This record gives sequence, structure tokens and C-alpha cells, in this order.
Amino acid sequence: MKDLLDRGCVKASWLDREFFRFLDLKEEYGREFILRLKEHVEATGEWGNLAKFESERRKHAKMFVDEVGMMYWGTPTNRQKYLVEEALEDKTGGCVYPDHRDELVRTIMILLERKAKSYSRPSLSTEKPTPGSYIPNHPDRKAKRKSNLIAVDDEEYTDSVSSKEKKPTFKTPRTRAIARAIKPFKDIISSESESDSDSSSMKRTRASTKTKKPTPTKKASQAVEVKVPKPTPQPPSIPPPKPKKNGSSPVKNPPLHAKPSPKAVVRENRAGETMFLVTASTQEGMAAVWVPYVDFAQADDFLEHMAMQCDMVEWSPTAQLSRENSMEYTPSATTVTIAAASIKFEWSDFEIRVRRAHAQDWKLVKRELQKAWRAEGPENAFVTSFKIRVKLHCMITA
Repeated sequence: MKDLLDRGCVKASWLDREFFRFLDLKEEYGREFILRLKEHVEATGEWGNLAKFESERRKHAKMFVDEVGMMYWGTPTNRQKYLVEEALEDKTGGCVYPDHRDELVRTIMILLERKAKSYSRPSLSTEKPTPGSYIPNHPDRKAKRKSNLIAVDDEEYTDSVSSKEKKPTFKTPRTRAIARAIKPFKDIISSESESDSDSSSMKRTRASTKTKKPTPTKKASQAVEVKVPKPTPQPPSIPPPKPKKNGSSPVKNPPLHAKPSPKAVVRENRAGETMFLVTASTQEGMAAVWVPYVDFAQADDFLEHMAMQCDMVEWSPTAQLSRENSMEYTPSATTVTIAAASIKFEWSDFEIRVRRAHAQDWKLVKRELQKAWRAEGPENAFVTSFKIRVKLHCMITA
């Protein structure tokens, strides 16, 4: 994994499923993984900054790997659930957290670069079209202009025009249609006289309806000319401005880029200042292990991670098989099981026991911790860290 990253084989042009395969994730959990990454970035930063600065991508990649590393690549149970079988059957063990934390961070940085380009592109390229760049599509008008160039009795050509009138291109009619469209001079004169007589009769009837006066009959041979005054263009009417109400304030445009919420800023700052001080009932007399805060999803994930940090790996079928297959395996007569963990906040009197398969215990811990973060706030600079005492209650069976 590190060799491929050093040689530059992992690129931002990869598809999502190629990243899933490189991270040993099953494809059905890959979409959930991308959604978690998107929600993390939208809650703690902006896609535009990630697209510009490598330092931003590195910071968010480290935070995200520390947040979900144990969930996907940490414990044997979770690895069995989320990773592909080829990675579990690999002799090297595939991707493991926290052993391959640096490789995971570098891979997530490349994935963030790909996603930042795609998510930030619409916001950067929102330009209004210029008045001359828009060409309306009016099929009816195009059909009228075409029909003026062809003969009425040319049915073959009119059918082709009606079937293609949706296209914006114009075609000149064939010579056969033009030859048929040419009329003799006598026919043109007779048709013009007939059209003039028809138009003059229509104009006379319109004038008679307006004036309501009888018009004298004239001979058909006499030409009648009626001048119709052209309508003068009127200026567009502008509505008067509405009076402003007292106390009304002008509406301001909303900001283009919304700032991150104060809750997200406090959570990001205080999470890095929170530490677990872990001890175990079977390790009396030993100092506490300082573990950085990780936002676990389940109580079992929290207990397994704390046990791993204290070098107390619990028994599981997968771990048992992997140890027996290894060359350095030595059978042990005892098995250590973490029954629960006692948690106490040093800055308050809050304490609780986190039990296995009790998700509400861990949710209560996170809720009280977030209350403490918001209560302190960024203005209280004298609070430098949040220390959480954790004691693991172990059961040893022969």
C-alpha cells in the first residue's frame, strides 16, 4: 500500500470503486463511506478550501481517519464486516488501523482532492448567460420561413420539412421544387388582381363597420386605395414607486458562502483537546494510557479500542485463528474479556458505567461531553484540555 502511494499509482482521476478496492472496503459499504466523508467535510470545513490548499486536505484527512479508522479497519469484528475477503485472507493482513494510519491519511487526501474538484465546480462556474448568447427555439417561425420558398403542391418536400422542423438548420429546396414553384407571368398578374380585389373588399368592410356610413358602390375595374394609418408606438408605462413604510429596512442579499456553525467550530477545536486516561483492573499500579478522543459510533467499538491501547486484546474467533496460524503462536491458559468500563469526567462529578451492547451508555457520554464543550466555549482560554478517566473492568477465564 505504501509502495503504490510512493510511486504515484493512486491518482485523483480514479473512480470511487477503485478507491474502495484500494482501501479493502466492500462495495456495498463504499457509498456509506463516501457519505460519511462528505458530511464530515461539510460540518468542519468548505470544499473550496480543500480544492485549493493541500494543508486543508491533510488536516481533514487526519481527522476523518481518526474518527472512522477503528470502525472500518480497527477491530477484527469490524474488519470481517466491512472489508473484502481477499484482504482478510492476505498473509500481510491487508489494511489495518492504526498500523497503516499514514497510508490511510494519504489515500483520503487524494480522495478529498477528487471530491473537492467535483463539489466546488458548480459554485465557481455559476455565470449568467449574456443577452446575445441565447438563441430561442421557435419551430413555428422556422416552418413559416421555409414555406415561403416552396410551392404549395410540392407534398413530398413539405412532408420532409414538417418532419425536420424541430432542427435549427435551414435547407434550400431542390431545383425540382423551385421549377414547379415558378408561375407564368399571366397567372401572377391574375392572382395579384384577385388578391388586390379581395384585400380592397376586406378594407371597405372594415371601414364601413367603423364609420357606420353607407359607402357608394364602385366598379370592379376601378382601383380602390385605402390608407391605414400606422399605429404610433407608445412609451411603456412605468408604475409609480410604492411608498415605503415607516421603519422598513432594505433587504440585503444573503452571503454567498455560509460560515460554519459555532457548534462545528467548538466540536473541532475541543475534540483535539480531549484525552482518555485509561487504566485496567488487571494492571493495578500502572500509570494511565493517554488516548486521543475518537467519536465512536458504538459502545463495543469504544471498549475494544481502549483494550487495544492497553495491550489487552480480547478473544474472538478470527483473532484465535490468525494467532494459531502464525509461526510465533504460543497457547495461553487464560482469556481476558472486557465486561464494562467506568468513566468519570475530571472537571465535573459526572460518572457512568459503559456496558457492552448498551448504545445508550455511550450516547449519554457524548451528550454530556458536548454540553461541557459548549459551556466552556472558545472564549474561556484558560481551559487547556478535557481529561476523561476510564477504567476497564476485566474478567479472566481459564
